[in-house]
Amino acid sequence: MSENLLDAHTFSLDWQGNIYTVATITQHMSHTTKLIVATLNRKVFCLELSMSHCARPCGCVVVPQTQELQFTYIPSGAEIISIDAFNRSKVGDDFVIGVTIIKSAESGSPGQYLNIYSDWDSVTDCREFELENLAQSCFSLPLEFIPYQLTHTEVEELTVWLLGGSDRKVHIYSEDKAKHMYQEVEPGDLLPEFCNSFPSVPLWTDTAMQGGYRVTATGCECGLLVVTSLKLGSPASLQTWYKEFDGPLTCTKLFSVTPPVISSPPCLTIPQVTSPPHHLPPLHLCVTHSLGPTQVFHDLLTNGLSNSIQLTQSNTHDMATTICVADINLTGQHRLVLGTYGQELLVYKQTDNGTDWELEWSRSLPAPVLGVRWVDMTGDGLRELVVITSRGVQVLQNQLDLVKEVTLDRLKKLVELKKGAEAS
Repeated sequence: MSENLLDAHTFSLDWQGNIYTVATITQHMSHTTKLIVATLNRKVFCLELSMSHCARPCGCVVVPQTQELQFTYIPSGAEIISIDAFNRSKVGDDFVIGVTIIKSAESGSPGQYLNIYSDWDSVTDCREFELENLAQSCFSLPLEFIPYQLTHTEVEELTVWLLGGSDRKVHIYSEDKAKHMYQEVEPGDLLPEFCNSFPSVPLWTDTAMQGGYRVTATGCECGLLVVTSLKLGSPASLQTWYKEFDGPLTCTKLFSVTPPVISSPPCLTIPQVTSPPHHLPPLHLCVTHSLGPTQVFHDLLTNGLSNSIQLTQSNTHDMATTICVADINLTGQHRLVLGTYGQELLVYKQTDNGTDWELEWSRSLPAPVLGVRWVDMTGDGLRELVVITSRGVQVLQNQLDLVKEVTLDRLKKLVELKKGAEAS
């Protein structure tokens, strides 16, 4: 099935990053996703694909754009460790970008820092969002540990940073809106799952909300997997599961096989259907193991970590470095996409019995895979599979024949639903 994905474009990079140096931002009105990639030699690039109309039969052409972002407070000799971004606004573009760096002795002030970039003036002045302006406004926090993965999660309608550290903790940083600054906060009742230290460095943490519960999965350098479940608003309901592996866990991913329900277009007066909490699809967990096969744990909220299966051939191409969940074939069922350091992309699908996973197809790449994202870079409403390697970024796009076939089929179903709603 890999023949359904075509090479839309390849961005070349002179230097490589790591598994932590990729972030995405999606502007509110354009729905186009921009990829932000940092390299180890302190350069940060914004990569995007824009659609330009032309005289071709298809009516448009993809125009790639690469822009180097000049972030302040990243001196010469510094090394970028991780990067992340999110939008503080639900109705506009108010992005915040976090960058962790390690300064060498050459810079005059060696140490570790979390730099948080935000354009406060664009909000107060109602100016159009510009990445260049954001990169010039920095709030820098010194760190007493070596930073690892930087990510974020929502807690009580507030988005906070999560930063794994060499001190075996996941640190939480929250915004003080009155002072226009960020500060580290204690987990307390906010995120009680991070109150205790881990037995080793937390290499990767993923969080998900499911049916009124927040689930967290953290993979440690020593091979310990820690999964927690917490009923929102009830810190005392915290439940924790553990499982030991033989080596470092490189990535964790919480997911459901069924994608979220898509709302019908406003022009079609079809009643919206919302699933009650007990009808939500099960929440699964995929874990990549540096010294063994990748494992999938089924229905965490029901089974904990007792029901798992290994993905065949997942450890035959060096170690798996990243996990992406994507409805690649547009069938309404998510696939698991693994990227490996052995320059291979592995795609797994769940079998009809709902308990097993099989390798659907694989694809060789020119360099080790550091990250995979499933985002809409062209703004045409269709997501692309974006593969970040040690040499650059490769964008894979569905064939138009498949897209046309799926679109016509869905339009027919929408018309049938509209007729059924009018008849009733």
